[in-house]
Amino acid sequence: SQFSSNLMLAASPSDNSMAISNGGNIVSADNNHINFYTASGSLTNSFTYPSFFITSNTAWCDPRVLYDSDADRFIFILQYGNSSSTSLIKVCFSSTNDPNNVWHIYTYGSEYTSSGYWFDFPNIAITTNELFVTGNLALNNATSASGNIIYQITKSQGYAGASITSGSYLNISDGTYPLYTIVPLSWGQQGTSGPSIYLMATQNQSANG
Repeated sequence: SQFSSNLMLAASPSDNSMAISNGGNIVSADNNHINFYTASGSLTNSFTYPSFFITSNTAWCDPRVLYDSDADRFIFILQYGNSSSTSLIKVCFSSTNDPNNVWHIYTYGSEYTSSGYWFDFPNIAITTNELFVTGNLALNNATSASGNIIYQITKSQGYAGASITSGSYLNISDGTYPLYTIVPLSWGQQGTSGPSIYLMATQNQSANG
């Protein structure tokens, strides 16, 4: 079926992202809202990010939504801020296969802000056991990337709302130059790969695996 999704309220591009579960639940996010729909297009919930995170902060952007078919759960991440003093990442796990139920929300950022960086352009992927979150890093108030970060996060703990076992890798290089726009690769619509993951990146306008 066809239906209208999130209405863009701010500047272009909308940075929209969407995931659909095996049961037909839909999570759709842009730079203003996260919305939940049924497969027929019925809107079941809509949140601005200040209301979703219960905060007065408004500088949210670059949502990423993913459906984990093995766990029958959703993952949603969002970045905030554009300086080392404000930057953070929200990593959110649905507690059930229905996005209208509780989400478990975790905050990351100290791993790079302590070195004077801010985070931009996230990408996400999953393996059998883990979520990978990647992004570019810029120093202080600069607008161009000068580094990168990779987060490796245990999925099952996030779905349960437990303390999470995670690791981070800062400023991965090819031995000489830093890599930019590192993209982790998920398996596809159904199933997962792992426990290892493949990542692609760019450096000096060339691709690296």
